[in-house]
Amino acid sequence: MAENIPVNFPIPTERAIASFSFTDLAEGTGVVEYTLGVQNVEGTESFFLSTTAGWNSSVAGVTTYKQEETENDTSFAKTIDIDFDLTAFNLPRRIRGTGRCQINFGGGELQPNNSGETYIICRIRKWDGSSETEIASGQSQTRVIASNVANNRETGNIPITIPLTSYKKGETLRVTIEQWSKKTSSSVFTARFAHDPQDTDQTEFGGTDFFTTLKVQIPYVIDV
Repeated sequence: MAENIPVNFPIPTERAIASFSFTDLAEGTGVVEYTLGVQNVEGTESFFLSTTAGWNSSVAGVTTYKQEETENDTSFAKTIDIDFDLTAFNLPRRIRGTGRCQINFGGGELQPNNSGETYIICRIRKWDGSSETEIASGQSQTRVIASNVANNRETGNIPITIPLTSYKKGETLRVTIEQWSKKTSSSVFTARFAHDPQDTDQTEFGGTDFFTTLKVQIPYVIDV
């Protein structure tokens, strides 16, 4: 009778188990929430995204909201255009699904003849260091602001339908916030939106009854 030939089987090693909610698995995506803010390096502002909650962009020389004035715009024109960039991806990533932008915006001044209307467009883009690619966008409601009202503001919650999009290693997720405005009086109209990650800037922005954080949720494809 022939002897049995021993067969060696490798002992299985432990594997990391990723935890996803039932909703994540059902949708095939996992939502990552970013806060948007600004930093100042040697007098130069740069705008970026972070997954860390509660950090403070209110350092010396940095304001936690952005504002600009309309001069002669009696029809809607782009008043503010800011790009917020994530650090370049170390691995390929894919996004798809419903994103969301939550923003506090408004305008006006406590003086006569400073009325206007304003809204926000949030754009999701791809940035490769030299050119950007438009992926998806969403628009907020329009805020009508009466004259002689200080820092009249609105909370925007903007859904964004994102098609399946691939990012290569080294490419960057870019979120662009545009504020469109027009004046409805003889004077200029001041438009502004907040981007204070720690939500400490309500007074400077014009009160304490609104948050001042700027958040964007991005749905990433889960590979399971």
